[in-house]
Amino acid sequence: MDYFFTFRSVTAAMGSSRALEQAGIKNQMVRTPTALRQQGCGYSLRVSEGRLHETKQVLGEASGRYQKIYRKEADGQWQEVSP
Repeated sequence: MDYFFTFRSVTAAMGSSRALEQAGIKNQMVRTPTALRQQGCGYSLRVSEGRLHETKQVLGEASGRYQKIYRKEADGQWQEVSP
């Protein structure tokens, strides 16, 4: 299961992606799924389940200003993950 860290802008997502790469965390920048878009252009970083806590830590230290974290459940529904 993958997690999606949502961002308001492509610039914020790109900076956070670089911080994660420097920390050795693989991620993929994608357009935020339509069901999750709140404002603006909406980009997300997709990371694997095993890297959730480490990703939160790195982004916190790097001032990665993500909006929310989501995961897609087996039934196809999106679930917000507590910060």
